[in-house]
Amino acid sequence: MFKAKLIEEDYYYTLRHDQIFLNLLPAMPAAIILNYCNVPIFATIGCIAAYIICIFYIRKNHILMQTLSGKRRIEINEEQISIETKKGKTKEIIPIDEINEITVLEEYLIPGDSIKEHGRELLGNVEKNFIVIKIGQEEERFDFEVDSNYMIVQLNKVIDAWKASGRNVQVFSEA
Repeated sequence: MFKAKLIEEDYYYTLRHDQIFLNLLPAMPAAIILNYCNVPIFATIGCIAAYIICIFYIRKNHILMQTLSGKRRIEINEEQISIETKKGKTKEIIPIDEINEITVLEEYLIPGDSIKEHGRELLGNVEKNFIVIKIGQEEERFDFEVDSNYMIVQLNKVIDAWKASGRNVQVFSEA
């Protein structure tokens, strides 16, 4: 069974981009100034104060990110997709038998898992994990954040089981 936090709004991806930028912003200049320049003590205090202010904004951004991704969870297995609240109450159950088409990504990734992914995200290429289901003429997209390689393996097992049972599974690749 696959479990992940649902992302409630696209604004989450902007915040994630900002979080990476904010994490890099204060550390690099402060380290260079304090280590390689012979600066007076008031400049050092100024750098430390600027760093503390950046930490405040990093924390504020992180809290906002949590509010946009922690309200609901998605659980996916071979028979159903269920949406649960933060307290574990099942809000919605979608049996796989009712789904006409399932669109999955070619590859699911953990956001910020590598330096390369951080660089891509800083350049604006935000990695999104999602699954799209089509019931009749209605499509519903579930964006989620994978938090471990184990969960990626679980999701791939579920997708393989769907394919083996003859479900209409489409693979989406961004290439």
